[in-house]
Amino acid sequence: MEGYPFSIEIFRLEHEAQWTLEVVDAEGTSHVWDELFDSDREARDTAIRALEQEGPQAFVRGGSNVVPFRGR
Repeated sequence: MEGYPFSIEIFRLEHEAQWTLEVVDAEGTSHVWDELFDSDREARDTAIRALEQEGPQAFVRGGSNVVPFRGR
């Protein structure tokens, strides 16, 4: 799925100590991790690891492509 655009969003609310990880596909579908991360780097590394292990097809909307992402 070369050339498939998506964005990796890592954010933390003001009053929260941990970070949230979200991947948004080209159609605007959001894929949010249930777990929170202690650092933005940890969240980023998790997203990159998911892409390396599952490929971008893990973030394609539709079909039977639901992939359970495991934490740390």
